[in-house]
Amino acid sequence: MSCSSDNEDFPNDIVTTKNQFGYTFTRAREEATEGDASQQYTANVIYQQIEKSIVKFIDNDTLKKVFPDYFGGAYTDNEGKLTILIKGNLEDGRKKILSLVRHDDIIIFKRSNYSYQELTDIVNQITANFRTLPNKVQENICSYYLDDRNNKVVVKLYNINDESIHQINRFVLNDNAIEYSKAGGLKDNLLYTAKPMDIFWEFIQPGSVVFPYANNNNSYGSWAFRARDLNDSTKVGMVTACHVTKVNNDSVFLCGCFLGISELPIYTNDADVAFIEITGFYQNFFFILENTLCNEYKDGVYPNSWGASSSDKLSTDLWTPVVGTIVNKRGWTTGLTTGTIQSSNYCCVVDLGYGQYRTIVNNSYASFTTLMGDSGGIVYTYFSNQNKRYTTGVISGLVIAENGSLKGGYYTKANIALARLGVKRY
Repeated sequence: MSCSSDNEDFPNDIVTTKNQFGYTFTRAREEATEGDASQQYTANVIYQQIEKSIVKFIDNDTLKKVFPDYFGGAYTDNEGKLTILIKGNLEDGRKKILSLVRHDDIIIFKRSNYSYQELTDIVNQITANFRTLPNKVQENICSYYLDDRNNKVVVKLYNINDESIHQINRFVLNDNAIEYSKAGGLKDNLLYTAKPMDIFWEFIQPGSVVFPYANNNNSYGSWAFRARDLNDSTKVGMVTACHVTKVNNDSVFLCGCFLGISELPIYTNDADVAFIEITGFYQNFFFILENTLCNEYKDGVYPNSWGASSSDKLSTDLWTPVVGTIVNKRGWTTGLTTGTIQSSNYCCVVDLGYGQYRTIVNNSYASFTTLMGDSGGIVYTYFSNQNKRYTTGVISGLVIAENGSLKGGYYTKANIALARLGVKRY
């Protein structure tokens, strides 16, 4: 058990401009370059082959995976090397892995103190016992997550004190694997912000804006991707974050017309997602649902409206990247930003108000910039060598450093989002 703090900052270059209709809105400048993970493609493919071979059991209901005792985790780097952590005899573990895959020229083997399963069990033990913790300890926990690269579990506390540490350690089998870190002054959750403008006709694209009715259009979020109901192919719509719609059967409007209702909001356990079925006036205009990624405001043309154009298509195929992989995020407030996966299992404590707290678990955490209003936006993995942008996740919240600066964001994994909602990409 150890205590530390972290410090990382991101630029926040916000601009105020007008669309072609003269409506003023606030939006961040987009990064000039889309993150390309092509150098890491082979490492990702190899890791997927390894995971498919070594996972002992997958619970189809919970999507739970059980890893062998010798496997300590994995991550890639910017050069495309794949590091495999081995607990116990390094040579024995190396032989087991290389019996499953080739490409040993890009695989690096390192010893680890703990297996990936041990660390996962610690995260699960904290989750399972969270509600039994004293309320003052619950509210003191910001987040907890598996630090794949450093082979440990990190617990972020607003105030590091002996009581909180003692209460948490009671439930874990090996508290030496936990590092306690001081959280920033803001909570790591729920990207939501005030409405900056009205919207005229637009296409509905990954990363474009969504206005729910429940907040009287005073708040907004972002769209992730289009989908259709698994049991009824005539039901098509878009996926966003559940907390953007706030409530079940929340109405969503576009250009002053009724767009749809959030009939399938999921805000529990490992998902913060909602499916908005397109109904009413727009039911006959399903073509406005696109896989074209939301483009930036430029040349006097407002994003997603008639006259705007983009060649960046989001693939309907899913991709769950290994830690260290470059990923991209598109959300309405900060547009296109890039970063790398930092954790394969990130859990956040959400303040529901009235002294009630809950955990959203098994997210991924990446180092891209994200701000209020990006919630529900798309996370995707771009491999230019495959000419594909894979669907990866749905933005849920932000991650704050101890000094209050932005560290990144966390998202619901795409495969989990689809499974929980009972929908599929198209």
